[in-house]
Amino acid sequence: MPARIPMPARIAAGGDGEDHWRLFIAVPVTGPVAGALQAWMAAARRQRPGLKWVRPGDLHITLRFLGNRPVASIPSLVAAGARAAREAAPLDVAVRGVGGFPAAGRARTLWAGVGEGAAALAALAASLETQLLAVAPDLDPVQQPFQAHITLARVRGGWIDLDRWPHAAAVRQQDWGRLPVRAMVLFRSQLHPGGPVYTPLHRWPLGEAAAGLDEPPAPR
Repeated sequence: MPARIPMPARIAAGGDGEDHWRLFIAVPVTGPVAGALQAWMAAARRQRPGLKWVRPGDLHITLRFLGNRPVASIPSLVAAGARAAREAAPLDVAVRGVGGFPAAGRARTLWAGVGEGAAALAALAASLETQLLAVAPDLDPVQQPFQAHITLARVRGGWIDLDRWPHAAAVRQQDWGRLPVRAMVLFRSQLHPGGPVYTPLHRWPLGEAAAGLDEPPAPR
């Protein structure tokens, strides 16, 4: 995957009259871990079609949700992300289990957890937060402690008891494998009735691999 994902030429003007885009920064979940989760989700979707399931190719670990940001600010956000990426080191994380927010017994969000490597991801998120606030002081600082996870589904209304759902209870401690984390990606999120559509805008390699990259030019 190239270090720089070409941004659409229309980015400077928002393309369709928009001057703000909904953005977030995340680690994509790919490879064997994604395959294992997707297989479990396929069966889970058949059992619980009423849940709002994440599309198989959209699994990720969110590092920072940015909300609606001016399109003109994207180059400065990219530069901030590059500084945080250079301070980080590539790592592997262990993906384990299935749980729920706010609690497994009354889950509104279903997720796969992160064990080993969670502290390093938290450190990356903290460094990213510092760099982003330096270039975007109007961002609301993150208030909740960072908890690395992979969102799998959301409950459309009410909640679900994962302990009483055998398909979920069986994988509460499941080892999904190790996920190599070599980069983080800036995504645009466009909300649609059928679910959000994520478009990658920029990819930052972590650590020394990022040191030789030039700061990205302003989008044309």
